[in-house]
Amino acid sequence: MAAKKNFPLIFMIAATAGFALLWITEAVLEAQLHSGAYHSWGYFGTFLHTKIQALGTEAAINLLPTLKFRWIFLCLLAMWLAGSASDSEAPDESRLRWRVRLFFVVQLLFIPELLAELNIRWRWAGFFEPPLLSGLFLGEMPPLMLLQFAGLLLFGLSAWLVLAKWENGSLAPALISLSIWLLWTFLLGIYQSGGVTDHAYASLHSAMFFMAAFLYIWWKFPEQAGLGHRLFQAGIWGCYFFAAAEKLFLSGIDWLNPENFSILCMHHPGKFCNWFASNTIPAGMALASVMVFQLLSPLQWKYPRWGYFTVAFGIVFHLATWLVLDVGGWQSPWILMLLFLLPVQGTKTIPAASGKTS
Repeated sequence: MAAKKNFPLIFMIAATAGFALLWITEAVLEAQLHSGAYHSWGYFGTFLHTKIQALGTEAAINLLPTLKFRWIFLCLLAMWLAGSASDSEAPDESRLRWRVRLFFVVQLLFIPELLAELNIRWRWAGFFEPPLLSGLFLGEMPPLMLLQFAGLLLFGLSAWLVLAKWENGSLAPALISLSIWLLWTFLLGIYQSGGVTDHAYASLHSAMFFMAAFLYIWWKFPEQAGLGHRLFQAGIWGCYFFAAAEKLFLSGIDWLNPENFSILCMHHPGKFCNWFASNTIPAGMALASVMVFQLLSPLQWKYPRWGYFTVAFGIVFHLATWLVLDVGGWQSPWILMLLFLLPVQGTKTIPAASGKTS
């Protein structure tokens, strides 16, 4: 029960630290926006560049102060959900280990594609922009050999988690998982260094960080492994919730305007897009259903079986986005990641002897 007692304190520390960090970042980014040097922040530069193109510089600057309040809202929601989470279904250890291995199998499938894309971007090194804050020590495109070495190390660590006979009484799986996330963060930063944000790996990268947290909780507080697994799932459904929150903050009720489909068709002229653009009722229903689906995704924290709805609607959503807007595809990481939102069946409690409890 020590884990449950510590979670409120962890939430409070994370909420305060995140608020302070966002407040400092806001001031720095605003100064960089005024000076025109925001591109040196890599991901943030790309994010702001997108907002500037859509809203204008002044509107993008006005958007920055809302980020820290969004964080507070998210932390309050997380505390409420954590306090109301049900522990009625504690999955057994073998089922959890099987799911961890499957997650890294999925990751292994996409590493070759990532390395191939990095090889292409390396040839266009002149357009390199330092990712995140690494511009302080990484001023140009890294050598191709370094990228390939990082990719091979990423592949090797992932393969170990898939093939090795590890037990969760060791801290090693959590540390290796965290190392894998750091490698992915580095390579994805290079991948997006051309000034264009690609969302294809968003759920995979997000879930990877929460996987490390899940494995740590499973090792430190084995009796709370079910809650840790729920946290890992939040790294996936949270991507959908953040997407809905962004729509609300930027568009509000205007998101439900069927005329939005005409704008979408201008940028993503898919096979059936023009039909939706010319039929306002189906267009409005489609936009509303997407918003509802994404906003309701946090219900999975309190009700694990809500994952069945999220998975079913999510698959339809991504396939429809592919057919209507020609964005993504049946092979998208998003569709595979949805499968981890299915609840883990079984009611066996994990014995405290399987890991450390102090």
